[in-house]
Amino acid sequence: MDIKGIITSERIAEIRSARKLNRDHSYSAACSVIGINAVSELDNLLSLYDESIYILFSELYDHGIGGFYYSVSARDTDGFLPDLESTKQILNSITTLGLRDDERLLADLLPTEIANRIVNFTLSLQAPDGYFYHPQWGKQITEVRKQKDVVWANSLLKSFSQTPIYPTPPEHWRNNNDCPDFLSSIDNFKKHLSNIDLSKTPTNVASRLNANSAQIKNAGAQYVEELKRWLSSWRWLWLWQESENYDSINALIKICEVYDIMDIILPYQEVILEAAIRGIERENAADVLYCDNPWKSINGLFKFLRANNAREEIYRLRSRLWRRAENLIRKTRDNVLIFKRNDGGFSYTPKGSTSRSQGALVAVPNTCESDINATLVASSSTVNNLCAALGIPRTEIFCEEDGDLFFELLKSKISK
Repeated sequence: MDIKGIITSERIAEIRSARKLNRDHSYSAACSVIGINAVSELDNLLSLYDESIYILFSELYDHGIGGFYYSVSARDTDGFLPDLESTKQILNSITTLGLRDDERLLADLLPTEIANRIVNFTLSLQAPDGYFYHPQWGKQITEVRKQKDVVWANSLLKSFSQTPIYPTPPEHWRNNNDCPDFLSSIDNFKKHLSNIDLSKTPTNVASRLNANSAQIKNAGAQYVEELKRWLSSWRWLWLWQESENYDSINALIKICEVYDIMDIILPYQEVILEAAIRGIERENAADVLYCDNPWKSINGLFKFLRANNAREEIYRLRSRLWRRAENLIRKTRDNVLIFKRNDGGFSYTPKGSTSRSQGALVAVPNTCESDINATLVASSSTVNNLCAALGIPRTEIFCEEDGDLFFELLKSKISK
């Protein structure tokens, strides 16, 4: 089916009108919280996103394989194939972008033929050791890449009420005592932590801790307490570095997630809030995470305060955000705009997409293009975290009419 018969100027005009009405409803509720000037800046931010985002996503779907590519260069270049992370991220975006506002299983939203293809694609990648290996990458991949693909695969299959063929880690190592060496004993774990310097490469260290946090928790309370002791030994006041910077802010959100999984109370709340605000106000963002992570870290902070029923403290801290909301939203838009590409999507760096994800080659190097991960960070993740941090209703980027068009575009791929 020719998509020109699906995408017409009349239909796009109708969709944009419906989208505006949807957004205006959210703006009305937000105005009493952050003020009309801040709402105007929010509308300016939302103006950066249009239907070209999900049109691009639909064009990255490969029905013959049953998955989505990471970028256009990957789709159009021999040696690259769809991957689990990109596939699940796009499917997640159906609700995070507002294409559909319910939590129904993907099996109920997608055409049966597409749903079956995605499930078969996922299962085809699993090996007897429980991990999921992509043919374009082989088995010589980083440990973080391996673990993340298990998470993506399990999440995909669960969305379609399916299960893996073989037991997956960490279930596999729990059942067979095949755990990582650093968790084989508490002494080994202590030695492992003592060799980590959080001040030098905080984001990389925090990412590894985040990837292993479930295994650490499953190892037992003694391991959790040791991790808590180690985390508490670092100088939170300077966010693990002599000079606070974006890397330390990016690491903060990963550490917040570790605290969440471990059920540990997050310390130094006021310091975290001010550091995140400074992160939003900085200029010259080096990668797209700088747009989202400060807002995400603020949400992590408020989540812990809510868990401890600290409502007055939440109000006091959030009031600081409200007073500065107009400028913070404007700064966020300025940063997001740095990464906007001509196809309507967003790139990971100001010059283009990053060609590797956890060590695996996902796009042609040095290509000025958007990619799935960066587009969702710059759009739904940034906007949703911003709204949540400010305590205003979530402003949906898209609406049901956008979703109708997206699903029609996907269906058109079946007949190709």
